[in-house]
Amino acid sequence: MAYLFLYENESAIAGLAQHLDGWSFSPHPKPGDWQIVLRWGNTEGKDPDTVVLNTRKAIETARNPVLFHRIMSISSTPCPPQELMPAGEPPWKTPVPGLSRRYKIGVFDFSVIFVQDDWSRAGGEGGGIGGGSGGGGSLRTGELKQLKELAMRAVYTLGLDFGVVHAGLMQRTRQPVIIGVDPAPPLTSSTALRFAGAVRRYVNYTNRFYSGKRSMPVAIGADPEFVLAKSDGTGHILGVYASDYLPLAGPVGCELQPVHSNGHSYRPLAELRPKYATTPVRLFHNLRATIMQADQMIPKDILWLAGSMPDGTFPIGGHIHFSRVPFTSRLLRALDNYLTIPLSLLEEPSRALIRRSRYGYLGDARIKPHGGFEYRTPFSWLSRPMLARGVLCLAYVVAREHASLKADYFSELSYLEAFYSAEKGPFRLVFPKIWEELRRTPSYEVYSRSLGLLHDMIASGWMVDEHADFRREWRKKEGA
Repeated sequence: MAYLFLYENESAIAGLAQHLDGWSFSPHPKPGDWQIVLRWGNTEGKDPDTVVLNTRKAIETARNPVLFHRIMSISSTPCPPQELMPAGEPPWKTPVPGLSRRYKIGVFDFSVIFVQDDWSRAGGEGGGIGGGSGGGGSLRTGELKQLKELAMRAVYTLGLDFGVVHAGLMQRTRQPVIIGVDPAPPLTSSTALRFAGAVRRYVNYTNRFYSGKRSMPVAIGADPEFVLAKSDGTGHILGVYASDYLPLAGPVGCELQPVHSNGHSYRPLAELRPKYATTPVRLFHNLRATIMQADQMIPKDILWLAGSMPDGTFPIGGHIHFSRVPFTSRLLRALDNYLTIPLSLLEEPSRALIRRSRYGYLGDARIKPHGGFEYRTPFSWLSRPMLARGVLCLAYVVAREHASLKADYFSELSYLEAFYSAEKGPFRLVFPKIWEELRRTPSYEVYSRSLGLLHDMIASGWMVDEHADFRREWRKKEGA
């Protein structure tokens, strides 16, 4: 295997080279059949047609204060006011008044590899808070978790695969703020070891998956949410709590996050938890079984609503789980581009606009205890069996074929703005190209009937009706 490490400043990465056997280090692009090219701040030359960790464009974006501020603002990631950013300096050097402390958070491919106090302005070196899991100093546990999540989100949203995030907490409000992301950070012996370990892990598990020698298929699961409601007889729909009818655990249950009212705790959202499967069609049948079970548990006069935010209060999602596939930013970008873009054309824009500001953002994913991960960006796609089956098939195809699905529309500011503004126009224009790429993958043919029906729904301009009772749809044989 051939790996190229492009750097700007040799002294900045001196501690890395001794830990990365098999890598070719160079300050300039070199011809070769490289499997991976890693840019440590180096923006010389074009990105080759291979795996590039930190593309040239992403590095330039992270260093541009105007673009950095705009992208953080669009994606609702807290950052300092643009007027604080010094002219001619990268964002992470911004002095932010009112911070209690500053931190440096090392991120590599959607994992936090270290958190340190940032004493650099005082002339010292940051002391470790945690190697990605611990807490210390004046940080409370919840604050550390929030800083880590925002750091990973900032790196991903800028189009980067790794970097050191400069972040802090405001003294008065304890609110987190992302100050900037350095795509070529200076390293100590300790942080060099952390980054080198992350690079080696990335190479090892991607080699296993992309070598073509996989013995097990991708496993897929889901836990889509929906809202329960009643009609008041005058045409208005009133939400009811799922916990009034469903248990907390089990194949049919309540979403875990409670709300509090009149001294009591309630869980407003219903959730389906079908058994995992190794094909999307089997998962669909497992999902249908849980829906039939739910039909016996919930009174017949209760409406079942899907979409983005059917009751105007609680955002809901159609979370999809994956395992036996590497959890990488490469896969997340494929899911954002080849799954979320098509599905966004089916959403009701006014509700999608509200939901995406706080939930269901691009790259919204969580590691699960079973070893896989949960992709949380899509809305609840339960409105019709045909839609659900198509979504599961599309998600599976994207996960299995993501190595060949290389488009990244969200590296362009205009597409980011369109997504978070719930504008469909730009995505309608690229939808035919996206689908043609999908159609050329080997897995598409296996699920071509379900995917063809989904394509036709999207191309027709059909949109999810968030006030329609989808329970009735699942009693039919459509999509069986």
